[in-house]
Amino acid sequence: MTESSANAAEQGAANGSADRQAGDAAAQPLGDRILGTEPLDRETRIALLEDAHEFPGPFTIVVIAHAGEEFEALLRVTLVELQSGDPFSISERASRKGTYISYRVEVHVGDAPAALDRKDSLSGLPGVVTLF
Repeated sequence: MTESSANAAEQGAANGSADRQAGDAAAQPLGDRILGTEPLDRETRIALLEDAHEFPGPFTIVVIAHAGEEFEALLRVTLVELQSGDPFSISERASRKGTYISYRVEVHVGDAPAALDRKDSLSGLPGVVTLF
C-alpha cells in the first residue's frame, strides 16, 4: 500500500467515525444540543430550562411530525397520561405541502425536571421528526 493510499484509508476511517458520531447526536432533539458538540447531559439541560423559564407554570414544546390523524390521537392520549389532570393545550399548523404538522403543545409543569421529562417522552413517539 502506498503512503497516499494509506493516508486516504485513514482519512476515510476518520470520516466514517465522524459520520457515526453526528448520527448519534442527531438522535437527541435539536433544541437540546448545540450543533458541533456532544449532546448535553440531563443536569445541564435542567439548568438551562431553569434559567430560561419560570416554574411552576406553562411550558411550550413544539413537535414536528408526519401528518396523520393517528399521530394526533397518540399525542393527545400521551399528554393526558403525562399531565395526570394538569392542563395542556395543543394547536397545530400544517406544512405548505401538508406532509408535516407542527404541534404547539403547552403543558403546565411544576419544575424543570418535569418539563424535561415531558419533552423526552414526546420525542420518543413514533412519527416525530423533531421537537424543540
